[in-house]
Amino acid sequence: MVIFVTHVTGLMWSPKESKVDFTCHQLRRTFSNMAMDVNVSDGQRKMLLNHANKSDVTQEHYTTKDAERMREPLRQVEQYILRLAKASASKQKKLMSNA
Repeated sequence: MVIFVTHVTGLMWSPKESKVDFTCHQLRRTFSNMAMDVNVSDGQRKMLLNHANKSDVTQEHYTTKDAERMREPLRQVEQYILRLAKASASKQKKLMSNA
């Protein structure tokens, strides 16, 4: 699948046949909510979203952002998304077989 991005508006869309329009902000918000759903800590969510927290001296100056530390929280979100997709596909398949 090809996704197009306009740098002026941040609007993203997939090919016409999908009929899905969304923005980068909506993707980030959805990711953040899904990370909360699987109990990723607020600090880890902020790091994954690359949010600076200038008021948190410990996080800003003493916590390093490295890929290895973020691997497990990302894996948790990934597994959650895959479970949701599988449940959605299963539900759609069931609806199609009843039609």
